[in-house]
Amino acid sequence: MPPKLAKESQKEIPPPDTASSPPPVYRGTSAGYDFYLQSICEIQKSVGQIESSIKHLSERSKIHEEKLDGVVKDIHGAKKIVWFFGIIGSIIGAVGLVFLNKILDLVVSYYSVHPPTH
Repeated sequence: MPPKLAKESQKEIPPPDTASSPPPVYRGTSAGYDFYLQSICEIQKSVGQIESSIKHLSERSKIHEEKLDGVVKDIHGAKKIVWFFGIIGSIIGAVGLVFLNKILDLVVSYYSVHPPTH
């Protein structure tokens, strides 16, 4: 039985230690350079997309500004028309009130001369 104990004790021994840290990476290796190059290309691509989006938004902003200018002109023209018809309506109303006053004066003077009989 002693030989079996020797074999079992050998199985319980942990394996020998290996390197605890990865090997050093030297600058200028192709793996590091490729990573940085790819990162820079992706950043340039993202910046290009952002620039394109900003140009598109500025063009749309100009279009909206032109539309708003047109609406402002339309509103200004409508205000002028409303003022014009308001002035004309006021004049016609004033003249109508003068005629209505004269008509009521005639009716009142007629009924004061000829009172109604019941």
